[in-house]
Amino acid sequence: MTQQNVSSGLVQDTVRQWITAFNAHDVITLVSLYTDDAELFDSGMKRRRHGRTEIEQWFIERFRSMPSIAYVPSNQVMMADSRAAVTWTTSGRTPRRFGLPWLSRPFQTDGVSVFT
Repeated sequence: MTQQNVSSGLVQDTVRQWITAFNAHDVITLVSLYTDDAELFDSGMKRRRHGRTEIEQWFIERFRSMPSIAYVPSNQVMMADSRAAVTWTTSGRTPRRFGLPWLSRPFQTDGVSVFT
C-alpha cells in the first residue's frame, strides 16, 4: 500500500467519522476531528471560526437552535494532498423566532465541504 493510499484512507475515515458525529450531534467527537489551529467556515456563517474552542461553540449553538439538522452526503471526491470534497444536502428546521415553534420552517440546502 502506498503512502497516498494510506493518506486517502485516513481522510475517507475522517469524513465518515465527521458525518456520523454531525448527524448524532456529538460535539465532542466532531471537535476532536479538528486540529488546534483549524478553521471552520460556511456561507451561512457571519464569520469564520478559528480553533477548537470557537468551533465547539459553533456546533453547540447550531445543534441547540436546530435540533433536527442532518447532513446527507451525495458524493465524495478524493483530491491531491490528501483532501476530500464532499457534496451534501443538509436539512432540518430553522431556529424558532422569538421562541415560537410555529415560526420555525423546514429547510434543505445543497453544498460542498472540503476536508483537509
